[in-house]
Amino acid sequence: MNEDGQRLNELMDVLIALARKDYSRRATVGSGEDVLDGIAVGLNMLAEEIQKQSENERELRRRAAHADRLVLLGQLAAGVAHEINNPAAFVLLNLKELDELLHKASTTTDTSTALAEARALVRDAGLGVERIAGVVRDLQTFARLDAPEPSDVALAEVVEEATRLVGRELGYRAQLVLDVAPDARVRGSHTKLCQVLTNLLLNAAQAIPEGAPKAHRVEVTVRDDAPDVVVRVRDTGAGMPEEVRAHIFEPFFTSKARGRGMGLGLTISQEIIRQHGGSLACESALGH
Repeated sequence: MNEDGQRLNELMDVLIALARKDYSRRATVGSGEDVLDGIAVGLNMLAEEIQKQSENERELRRRAAHADRLVLLGQLAAGVAHEINNPAAFVLLNLKELDELLHKASTTTDTSTALAEARALVRDAGLGVERIAGVVRDLQTFARLDAPEPSDVALAEVVEEATRLVGRELGYRAQLVLDVAPDARVRGSHTKLCQVLTNLLLNAAQAIPEGAPKAHRVEVTVRDDAPDVVVRVRDTGAGMPEEVRAHIFEPFFTSKARGRGMGLGLTISQEIIRQHGGSLACESALGH
């Protein structure tokens, strides 16, 4: 094969790489100014521009996912505040009792009983602090901009974290029923999968009116149906008409009241699941 034939093959390889979304390939530009050199320069410029746009799109998707997590945190703020206030109040009460106990012990000779009571108060206060620290850790993990590298994710842990975050919101509206295969695992991002499940649970909660939690249920089931893992969130809310259901995965589409969401949650959730090699689908009908 002559030199021109080899260069044509190289240019064809670059075109095939672009079609396969591999933007790292570049064509060799010779020292002359022939037609093949011009094509090589044009292909290289095209590859660089597409690569730049692809990187910009990835960054926009990353920031959109982060914004969605912050919106979720805002919607869960009341419940999170309650989760922190309860153990904080418990710790303060124990510290107050400990102070009174120590003051009382200083005026008596029976220090052994006082010491035992003090240890119990300190132990209980420590449990309250651990609970606060756990809530803070959950929030830090959930709000983190950069997810860690893919790892072996236990879906039972994802369900546990997501239900902790949404627990207060759900508690006013429905009973939470979990049926989770303990060994179900996938390869991916714990943080991103928790974001998806939190989105679905919050949507389920907001589809149910407050005030009658015993009359409603939100069910989370996880099945390891090799080679697939199936996660399902089911609620007894009002359901959606077809004209709403057909658009729920579209960016910025929302049927919620103003201030209740950006209309990105399900769009981002669908993209996250697609990145994990899966699919996200919805079954709903008005009144069911």
